[in-house]
Amino acid sequence: MAPVIILFFLFPTLLVLLVAALSLRNSESRKSKGLNLPPGSMGWPLLGETIAFRRQHPCNSLGEYMEDRINKYGRIYKSNLFGAPTIVSADAELNRFVLMNDDRLFVPSFPKSVADILGKTSMLVLTGEMHRYMKSLAVNFMGIARLRANFLVDSERYVVQNLESWPENTPFPAKEEACKITFNLMVKNILSMNPGEEETERLRKLYMSFMKGVIALPLNIPGTAYRKAVKSRATILKVIERLMEERIQKKKEGTDGIGEADLLGFILEQSNLDAEQFGDLLLGLLFGGHETSSTAITLVLYFLHDCPKAVEQLREEHLEIVRAKKQRGVPAALTWDDYKHMEFTQCVSSSAMHPFLDR
Repeated sequence: MAPVIILFFLFPTLLVLLVAALSLRNSESRKSKGLNLPPGSMGWPLLGETIAFRRQHPCNSLGEYMEDRINKYGRIYKSNLFGAPTIVSADAELNRFVLMNDDRLFVPSFPKSVADILGKTSMLVLTGEMHRYMKSLAVNFMGIARLRANFLVDSERYVVQNLESWPENTPFPAKEEACKITFNLMVKNILSMNPGEEETERLRKLYMSFMKGVIALPLNIPGTAYRKAVKSRATILKVIERLMEERIQKKKEGTDGIGEADLLGFILEQSNLDAEQFGDLLLGLLFGGHETSSTAITLVLYFLHDCPKAVEQLREEHLEIVRAKKQRGVPAALTWDDYKHMEFTQCVSSSAMHPFLDR
């Protein structure tokens, strides 16, 4: 018992010494490199400034963390986020320069903890030839013809289904509902999974757990969001592996009625990706498309709430399209031509996204 008691009292001291040693080592490492870094703070050892960066804030502001650092250090500053030294830029000119020189002067990079969850062959992590190959698979699948034939029809159907499921005159969680719509749309076109089915809902919950870990503190210990995300990723990969095996077996038996109508079928026909590589591609597409789309929908709803004039103009634009289709005697279903005539609708979407991109 005595050694246990001694260790109990010594542990705080040992922890302080460890933190001090890590802080000193990081400080010496930065000095020895002699880099001309912008001003800023590296925050706490190990944690950095991740907690402050992750703190919730109104969507129509940069948030206390960004505003405080910009006021203190300027629009370009150094920090430590998600376990990695980071240069943060809120300077439009520098950001444009970086994006315009992607793959020439700069390459995409994520902290190791984030890359481990996304997967080593995720399109968001890869660079060079392999990145171009994975990107070409996604782009070729999601061509303009498929957008017209599948995505637009599915989008209208899932939005209408979701709207009809809401009780009248009752508040609803906008971001949660937007996430549900975009997830259902994407897994339908990626895996031919239908909304509302037990396996679809199970996969959606696994993905939401996965997403929370991508931007969490990289603490791989029981109970943390990061640990749950690691486990969710492993389960998602098992589901994908099973679906791939089932589809391959159906193709051999001649009973596969889906073919290249979804991304899974397209990949099986057009590439030799294994289950983990396809899983990384799927999670990367969900991460890149699901989060941005659901956030954009939420922002549109948020801003329209305070702008009844814009709501009325949107309603009139859509009713005009409906009236014109009735006069021509054509089906009421949304078409690509309808979408191209929604000029004000597209302006609203662009205006909502432009100043408040998800960080």
